[in-house]
Amino acid sequence: MHSDEMAQLLRRAIREGVLQPGQPLIQEELAKRFKVSRIPVREALRTLTAEGLLVSRPGGGASVVDISATEVSELWDLRLAIEPTLAFAIVENASPVDLRHWHELTNVMDTQKGNPEAWVKTNYQFHQEMYAAANKPHTERILRSLYDFTVRYDILYLKEYKRYASLNDEHRDILKAIAARNPQLLSQLIAAHFTPLRKTLAERLDRSRDPLDSLRSL
Repeated sequence: MHSDEMAQLLRRAIREGVLQPGQPLIQEELAKRFKVSRIPVREALRTLTAEGLLVSRPGGGASVVDISATEVSELWDLRLAIEPTLAFAIVENASPVDLRHWHELTNVMDTQKGNPEAWVKTNYQFHQEMYAAANKPHTERILRSLYDFTVRYDILYLKEYKRYASLNDEHRDILKAIAARNPQLLSQLIAAHFTPLRKTLAERLDRSRDPLDSLRSL
């Protein structure tokens, strides 16, 4: 296994909550678990530390970054600032095959109600594929990085509010706007799709003296 593959595995584990904030990552344990030498593990840890997903530990090694609630709020503001701007490019480039596939993903999410980890994994695929269709690789790369930080909070949000059906209805409205070639509506729908979670984060920040603990209580 190459270091790039190892880094991708670790990103996914962090994104899906398999690796928790603050959890230490030991080179020897990871090498043994994945049956690889320590070299690709060490390089992967360096890569993710440079990306901000890991932090170096005193005495060596790394741990999953434990970002503050204020930082989570900032990351969501960045998503809200960037994602709606892709609407025109998505409408221009999305094909009928893309739309059929994305409809299939929404149908899969219908079967995953009550399973936030599985639902969020499919939701991640839905949004990443839609943004990839915009054919703006630099923007897509930035958004992928933001998702790596924020997806774990999608899981916490679903566990508390269980908005599976309404969120998937919003996905279908998004697809209708793409099919209708209406970028203005699509931009509005993308922004509205994330507003409830962003609002919830802001409210908990306002109410809590310890905002990170407040987020963890979701």
